[in-house]
Order: sequence, then structure tokens, then C-alpha cells
Amino acid sequence: MAEIDYGIEEIVFAPLAADGAFPDFDTDPDRIAIQMIDIDSVEPTEESNSNVDIEFENADNLRLPGTKGVKTIVFTTSDKSNTIAKYFKGMKAGTASSDDEGWTVEDPDHDDTETLAMQIKTKALGAYPAKIKQYTPVLVETKETGSIGKNNLGKYTFTVTRQPNYDAAGNKIRGYREKAI
Repeated sequence: MAEIDYGIEEIVFAPLAADGAFPDFDTDPDRIAIQMIDIDSVEPTEESNSNVDIEFENADNLRLPGTKGVKTIVFTTSDKSNTIAKYFKGMKAGTASSDDEGWTVEDPDHDDTETLAMQIKTKALGAYPAKIKQYTPVLVETKETGSIGKNNLGKYTFTVTRQPNYDAAGNKIRGYREKAI
């Protein structure tokens, strides 16, 4: 039977394991699940590897490997909860000992880029099963986007870039897996 990817149940981020292993996305206490994914916004992109062509006057041309193509997944969410703002944007509750009591404030030292592990869970459709896709490590960049108004909601846009994965000994290992559930 052919397989398809349909819909997004949730996207989960979790801290990296030191040995390059995939974390347990269901039980990790520091995991964060994003369920309000904007419809049709999850877009995987794979760039081609580049090659360098060298031409000679009196010999066959030579093709040298260049850079590896970048693999990214971009998606947006309208969930702007304090949990997501804290985890990805460095926001925190103001303190009673300052003028920030009652406010949610930014951490000026927070970088909007984190290195994490990611899981995408799709939905089942009829006879086609749901899938789980896991990536580790990924570089996650979070930006506040969209417009706020009567016809739209403010959003966070996530740009997730796959990174090479290494075990504790420094050997390159797999960083992606998927299965039907």
C-alpha cells in the first residue's frame, strides 16, 4: 500500500541527548508540544548539493564536490502562549522587586535560536496510518510574524534546520527516523 503524509497532530521539541540518541518525546519533562499549527504551513525544503565545475583547455572537465544542501522545515503557529514565549523567545514573568510585577518581560540576553530535537506527528487518513518523524539535532529559529488585527492572528514562525548528528565518540550517526503508527 502506498503511504502518505496527512495533517499535523502536533510538533514536539525536546532537549538534545548528550550521546546523539533520540530523546523520549512522550516523557521528557522539558518537552514542549505545539498543537496549533497553521493549516498547510509545514513546509520541508531540501536544497541540492552544489558542485564546482572546473574546465581545462586541453583536458576533460573536472567536477569537484562543493557544499551540502541545507534541509529545513518551516511552519507557523498562532499559539502565542507564555509557555512557548518563554521556551523559544526567552520571555519571563516580571519580579515583584521591580517595576515588572505583573508583566511578561523579555530576557535581553536570550538568543532566538536553540538547538533541540524535534518530532512531527501526522494524522491518520482512512486506511493510511499516522506517522512519527523524528529529527536530532535541529537548529530552531523563532520569529514573531504575521499581523494582528480583526482578520488575522499574530504568529510565531519556526525555521528548523537539520544539523549533522554525532555520538559521544564523535562518529557521525543518523539524525532522522520515521515510522507509521
